[in-house]
Amino acid sequence: MKVFWANRSNRGFVALGLAIGLGAINPAIAVAIFSSFRTLPARIRDIIHSDLARPEGSAWVLWIVAFGVIAAFALAHPVPGDDLLKDLVSSYYGFDYRKAFWASDLLTRHDQYIGFDLLASWVHAHLPERFAFLPFQWFLILGYLAVQAKVYPSILSGRYYRYAWSALLTILVWLQPEFIERVVSGRPESIMALWAFAALAADTPWLVAIWAIGGAFLMPSYWLAGVYIPAVLLLPRLRLSTRLVVGVCLSVVFVAFWGIYSDWRWPFWLLELRKEIGLRQEAVAENLGLSLAIYAPAFLIALLLFWRFHDGLRRVSWELWAVLTWFLIPDMIRYVDILAVILSVILARSMAAMPDALALDQNWPGAFAVLAAVFWMQGQVSPSQLSDVHIAGYRPGQKVLTVFGPLTYDTLYENPGIRLAPAMELGATAIPVQKASVALQNGKVSCAFLNRYDVSYIVEDTLQGTPKSCLKLLSVSKGVRVWEVKKSREEK
Repeated sequence: MKVFWANRSNRGFVALGLAIGLGAINPAIAVAIFSSFRTLPARIRDIIHSDLARPEGSAWVLWIVAFGVIAAFALAHPVPGDDLLKDLVSSYYGFDYRKAFWASDLLTRHDQYIGFDLLASWVHAHLPERFAFLPFQWFLILGYLAVQAKVYPSILSGRYYRYAWSALLTILVWLQPEFIERVVSGRPESIMALWAFAALAADTPWLVAIWAIGGAFLMPSYWLAGVYIPAVLLLPRLRLSTRLVVGVCLSVVFVAFWGIYSDWRWPFWLLELRKEIGLRQEAVAENLGLSLAIYAPAFLIALLLFWRFHDGLRRVSWELWAVLTWFLIPDMIRYVDILAVILSVILARSMAAMPDALALDQNWPGAFAVLAAVFWMQGQVSPSQLSDVHIAGYRPGQKVLTVFGPLTYDTLYENPGIRLAPAMELGATAIPVQKASVALQNGKVSCAFLNRYDVSYIVEDTLQGTPKSCLKLLSVSKGVRVWEVKKSREEK
């Protein structure tokens, strides 16, 4: 530690990091830090002229970028808007989502996330409501940053400004809004994507063993976990035959678990999912096309870099192209997390194949990465909160109608035991109930429908005009209204 502090540039980086990070909370803190370090400007100049100007660059650029990412999430404290919230309370329904969502008989009897739900329920039992989702989010945040910090510099070893280019690749991934959404969601498929990416960092026998064993334990977490098994092709320093053996072993674990657990119904779930998708009465964001991702500024910057280093694409291994193609085939934005990091690795390999192009007069990649990290901290991660939808006096099993989206999951999470519609798989809910939810989203509700389906409450933030006489307002919180349905009258 003394050796660390003896280096003036190290002290300068710490001071700069404190000024940037704490300054994001209150600018006055940044001013105080700058005032307390009288020689800080000189130290920063030393960093630029000594550390960053070295041919290899300084690893501290990576630390600053990582600090920016971590600080942004810590300050925003975003709440997941979908499945993780229902996973956390799944034990209240005996891990049977047909008990959680009414009028949704197409849902499977078996929990398709059983391994993950068992862990999530245990976490929920031991942490307060507003913190229970954090372990999953921070596992993804720190996991991605750790793998990025290992993979990019390793690929660019011996190249000019390898740490600066690594920092730039890191921040470009995190500047993709859809990537951030996947991390915030904390879902089992997001963890599977991180596991697939981590294959690139498993460059020793011990790390390969840890990666493979970790993958085997993850197979029960998600009924489509097998989709990520082709990531075995990314394992470095292993013969193709060895990688295939690892893949076969993981496939056996996957098929055996889900076959036995589902009474060998698992293959039919794929057909049922196709049917449910066809029954949806509105679009589901995660199944939209990848074209959504091309509007992000980070995507345009990545295109420029690919154009600059396009000659190096011929040196990229076929395994990377194969895995990239595999996840491109569905054309779903839900795979943007694994696609973003695979594309960043392809770009890193292209850079490594063109070392002369990395020898710049100035370290502008490092400067851009630091500036991007500072910008990232200032609002790339949107703050969000739970809606505080606590239904006073509800009884487990009572039915609630909501608008499909984050409010559905908030209501379930904050009132465990209640039954909701529509379901997390929209197409599994009866079409009349889906249409009622869509109508509610458009500000309309039918008392006749509510009484016909014995609905006890509606939770919404969209109703317009004079409330129906069958509704009694119970509470309003953060713009969300909870209504009790009176059973004495019916209206159309």
